[in-house]
Amino acid sequence: MVLKIFENKERYSKTDLAYSAHAYLARGLATLAIEKALENGVKNVGFSGGVACNQILTSNMQKIVEKAGLKFFVHKAVPPGDGGLSFGQAVVGGFLTI
Repeated sequence: MVLKIFENKERYSKTDLAYSAHAYLARGLATLAIEKALENGVKNVGFSGGVACNQILTSNMQKIVEKAGLKFFVHKAVPPGDGGLSFGQAVVGGFLTI
């Protein structure tokens, strides 16, 4: 992918190359997730972590996963990155007694 971007840097706009890189990564991640879900009889795919803040990756992955007949989950009320991690730590901490 990186080689193709470099080879085409004069032929296409930076915007198109950047979008293509995101779409390529999304397709690869979604394909892996679908394969593993089907191998294990799972009907749901979740996408989390800081990279899930990337709308291009998330929306492309969602389309691919749902087209395969699986349900796609992303964060809505709690952020997928460090904010979500901090929230989870606070929840766990609230249940612990000192």
